[in-house]
Amino acid sequence: MKNILVLTTLILMMAGMAVQADTITLGTDADTYLRDATVRGDLDFMDVRGGTYDFASYMRFDLKSLGAIEITSAQLILINSGTGSTNGNIVTARVALHGLNNTAGNTPQDWDEATLSENGTNPAGAEWTGTVPMNLTTGRLTNLDQEDGVAVTESLVKTGTNYWDPGAWTITLSGQAVVDFLQGRVYDDGLATFILACDDSNNNGGYGICTKEHATETWRPQLVLEYTPLTTAHLPNPADGSTVPSYWTELSWRNPDPNDPSQPDITSDVYLGLDPNTLTLIADDTLETKAAIPFALSAPAKYFWKVDCTDPNSGLIEGPLWSFFTSSAPEVSVNPTDIFAFAGESAVYSAGFTSTSAIVTNKWYKVGEPAVELTPGSNVSISLSYDDASGIYTSTLTLSNLTDAEDGHYYCTLGNAGGTTDSASAKLIIKRLIAHWPFEGDAADVTGVYNGTLTGTPAFESSGKVGQAIIFDGVDDYIDLPDGFSDFSAGMSIAVWSNPSAATSWGRFVDFGNGAGGVNILFTRNGTTNTLRFDTNLGLVEAENAFTQNEWQLFVVSMTEAGSVTIYKNGLPIQTGTVGLPEVVTRTLNYIGESNWTADAFYAGMMDDMRIYNYGVTADEVADLYAGVVGPYCRTRPIYDFNGDCQVMLEDFVYLAGYWLDCGFYPVTNCQ
Repeated sequence: MKNILVLTTLILMMAGMAVQADTITLGTDADTYLRDATVRGDLDFMDVRGGTYDFASYMRFDLKSLGAIEITSAQLILINSGTGSTNGNIVTARVALHGLNNTAGNTPQDWDEATLSENGTNPAGAEWTGTVPMNLTTGRLTNLDQEDGVAVTESLVKTGTNYWDPGAWTITLSGQAVVDFLQGRVYDDGLATFILACDDSNNNGGYGICTKEHATETWRPQLVLEYTPLTTAHLPNPADGSTVPSYWTELSWRNPDPNDPSQPDITSDVYLGLDPNTLTLIADDTLETKAAIPFALSAPAKYFWKVDCTDPNSGLIEGPLWSFFTSSAPEVSVNPTDIFAFAGESAVYSAGFTSTSAIVTNKWYKVGEPAVELTPGSNVSISLSYDDASGIYTSTLTLSNLTDAEDGHYYCTLGNAGGTTDSASAKLIIKRLIAHWPFEGDAADVTGVYNGTLTGTPAFESSGKVGQAIIFDGVDDYIDLPDGFSDFSAGMSIAVWSNPSAATSWGRFVDFGNGAGGVNILFTRNGTTNTLRFDTNLGLVEAENAFTQNEWQLFVVSMTEAGSVTIYKNGLPIQTGTVGLPEVVTRTLNYIGESNWTADAFYAGMMDDMRIYNYGVTADEVADLYAGVVGPYCRTRPIYDFNGDCQVMLEDFVYLAGYWLDCGFYPVTNCQ
């Protein structure tokens, strides 16, 4: 009987089990691009295009033949075809790679390139919204785009004379994010789909990528992998070195591939114990890849376990030694959620925990360096309740009569005799005006946070719309703003009085970002047109014919926490739409009147009384802004206002009486 295993030589044995790493180059087994209902799987190129065209390419690689492997490096290599609908210069803003997750509702991993389309008889799944940038907030895609700061190395090498020539560009994408995505696909069904999109949403730039149908074989998509075969039990759960609650009841793992699939299945012996040198056999010759823990775990403690496999063809396969920690501290069941509120309102946070013993510690903290413990008082209350049905302890924090000082992140710490556990933190955003530049002879911010620096030679007009106004010459005048503008989870609004003197190309009201592309927030003219654009880099809304030259006009854009956008001109809505919320990141290149793109022109004309809010202002607030400067205005014209003075008066009745008994029946004998 195998009751006890003595691991006296385990380390020496494992040291001698090193497996030689292998390298393989795989081609795609399916590739195409999506745009409308047309199926394009037989083309020799994939179209990748941004802006309003929104083309994205799908590429699948089959890893199943490699079996159980641990990937150590990966390179996705793509070559431009020169046959796209446009063949622009390939820059990082136009190379955005995503991984398709195996999520319900997504395109299945075994999609057929001969039938896949955007909206035809075999449409793509919920990951494809028909717009780029791709939506990365729903968990349907894994972000593999270096523009968003993940561990991806993006190499763009131009080998041709002209950037539009076939084969002129080699795109290589690699790094840990790519490795991790592919490793997850190995552990799932072995099929891995990449989606290449052009996130350059400010124009229609794009390019073509060669497919597996391309005549030049070396130009077809290639996935170069360095990997080591997994020849022992792997993918332990609990993960090696992890912490689990003391009531954990099951171990699971993944077996290595059988040496000969035609032989009987691999069986496993599972060992568990507190002493790594003496482990107890808890499952003997099992065909399962899981085993119940036959005794109650103690806590706190460190447990060791291993799985030895037996291959009918090759014999015993010693497994690695894994470990996990147990804790009897409370377990988080419900984390607090974000709250957006105005000053003077209240914020109520709650966090749920399960616990095997009585709660002795119930505290809330505001995140900081160090974190600040909240003390119950006139504006702070902390309570704890227990629900018998669910077995959940709920800690509640109430912050009343909020001020701007409460803006931040909060978390709960609950403790019992076994230790303490922290919940995740949740943010509190106090909705408010975060910047206000009156332009009274300088670029000072009324709030004191975003005082600007005048660059070039901006002048000031004494008779602006609200006191003085700033004048930009459209040549080199702009305002440089401090770092910030990071978190607009509660929405955002921009208001500015504008009197443009020229339609300079892409002349900005504001551009908040970290350079050209990536995380920019734009409120700008579209090219030299009279179209006004609001762009979060995750969607845009445009109002056509918005600008009027050499005339004062109030523009306001309001974006809610749900991404609903309304653009107003002179107190009235002129366009609506939906965007993705801007990414939460500190923006370091922030301008008024200037662009992060060197090819764009400067704003030309006057601006006055610019304001930035960290929430979406209401239509009433917009009306107050406008009326506060121009006085009463006609916001909603009554139905029976016949003379156009925005009110129903006696004059309107006189107008109506003038047409009294007019009749349009035929024959006229029907008129009374």
